[in-house]
Amino acid sequence: MGQGARYDYVVIGAGHNGLVAATLLAYHGARVLVVESRPVPGGEAHGASARGSWYPRIAYAIGLMPPRLASLLGVNIEPYTIWTDPSWVVVVDGHVHLRWWRSLERLAAELEAHGVSRSSFSEAISIFRGFARCGQSEGILYTVDPPSLGEAAERLEKCQPGLGEAFERPWAEWAPHILTEEIADALNYPVFAWEPGFVGLYFNMNIAVWGQPRRGYTLVAHALEAAARRAGAEILYGATAKLAYERGRVVGVELPGGRRVEAARGVLLAASIACLPRLAPPEALDAHLSKSEKAALAELSRSDLSIDRVNLFFKGEPVAPVKWRPVPIVALEARGVSGEAVYPTLNEPPPPRGLHVVSFSGITSLDAIELSTLLAGSEPAGAESVTRDTLEREYCNPNGNPNQVPMVRPHLLDSRPLPGWGPYRTPIPGLYHAAASSHPGGQVTGIPGHNAAIRALLDAGVRPRRHLIPPRLLPEPRGGGW
Repeated sequence: MGQGARYDYVVIGAGHNGLVAATLLAYHGARVLVVESRPVPGGEAHGASARGSWYPRIAYAIGLMPPRLASLLGVNIEPYTIWTDPSWVVVVDGHVHLRWWRSLERLAAELEAHGVSRSSFSEAISIFRGFARCGQSEGILYTVDPPSLGEAAERLEKCQPGLGEAFERPWAEWAPHILTEEIADALNYPVFAWEPGFVGLYFNMNIAVWGQPRRGYTLVAHALEAAARRAGAEILYGATAKLAYERGRVVGVELPGGRRVEAARGVLLAASIACLPRLAPPEALDAHLSKSEKAALAELSRSDLSIDRVNLFFKGEPVAPVKWRPVPIVALEARGVSGEAVYPTLNEPPPPRGLHVVSFSGITSLDAIELSTLLAGSEPAGAESVTRDTLEREYCNPNGNPNQVPMVRPHLLDSRPLPGWGPYRTPIPGLYHAAASSHPGGQVTGIPGHNAAIRALLDAGVRPRRHLIPPRLLPEPRGGGW
C-alpha cells in the first residue's frame, strides 16, 4: 500500500464484523483495505495469553454466529469451539441450582423440576426456533432496511402465529408465563427485562446453548482474517485511521505519518458508532448531523453498563464450583457477586510454564483475592481488570458496553444505532456503519458486517451474488457498478 493508495472501500476495524464485511465486499470484486489499530484481528473477540496460556480477555462465549453465515464466508467454527454438556450451569451460594443441557430431552426434565411443564417448554422452544427461522426468512435479522418494531412483529406473526406478540411485548411480561419467572430471569439480563421481547429472543435464538471459543476467540478471529485475505482484502495492522472528508463526503482515511488512503465507494466503520465524533472532522459532523444526533452520540459515549471484567491468574490448578469436565460456563449468584465465569485452562491444559486462568464477567463488590477464593478456592498469582477505560483506549468502545450501543429503546431495529440510521448509512455521505452498534445488535454474530456490506454493494450498483438476505427483500442496485 503506497502513498495515496486507492481502494473501493476502506473498513475501519478488524473485529469480526469488519472482517465479515471485508470478505463479502472483496468477494464481489471490490478493492478493500481493512485498517486496524491493534496488532491482531478480532477486536474484543480475540484472546490474550499468560505465559502462553490462552484465555478470553473479553468475549468468552460463542453461539450466535449463524453457521449459515460462517459457511458463506468459507469458515467452519466448530473446530475452534469447546462444547460442554451442560453448556452452562447456575450456581447459587455454592450449590448447583440449574443445568442447561444441550439435549432437549434432558433440558425438559431439568426445567420440569423447576416448575416448567413439558407443554410450556415445547412452546418456548417453538418460539426460540421460530424467531431464528422467521427472523431470517422475513428479513428481521438479515436485511439492509431494518423494519420498525411494529412492522417486524407483523412479519413474524404471519410466519408463526403468536410470535409477533412474544417479539413485541416486554420479556418480563410474557416469558414468565411460559418459563416461570425464575427461568425467564436466568435467560435474560435484568436491564433487558422490560425491553421488547426481541432482545431476549435475539440473545437466546440459539436456544441458549453456548460454547466456549478455543484459545479465547483467537482461532476464530484468525479464521475470519484468513477468509478476508482469501477473498482478496488487504489488512493493515497497527494504524489508527481518521476519516478524510472533502467536498461534502467521506473520501477515505488519514493514517499516521500524513498518509492518505482513498476509498472511491465509501468507508465502513466497524467500530462502535460512539467513536464517530473522534474519527470525523468537526466540519463533517456540523454539516451532516443535527444537534440532537450529536447530543445522542455524546450521550452514548457517556452511558455505562456496569459490567466488571476480571481475569485471574493462578500458578496451580483452580477448583471450579462444578464437577463437569470440560467445565461449562458457570453463572454465579452469591453475596456480592452476580455474573459468569469460565475456566479455559481446565478445558485446554496450559503449557508447562503457563498460568491457569479464570475469567469473570458480571457485577461484583469483591476485590481480586475475595473473588478468586469464590471462583477457584485459592489466592491468585495476579489479576487483570478490563475496565471501561481499557475498552475505550484499546478498542474504541468509549462506554464499555459489550453491545457498544445499549440493546434498549430507542436503539433497536430501524432505530439502531440512532433513529433514521438503520439502513447502515450514516448521514455523512460515503460513510457506513457495520458494527455491534448496528442492527441487529451485539454479541459475536457477524450479521451487522454482512448487512452493511450488502448495503454498500447495492449503493455501488453491484448485485450481490453471495448473501443471506431473502431475495424478495433485496432492493435493486442503484449505482453504476464497478
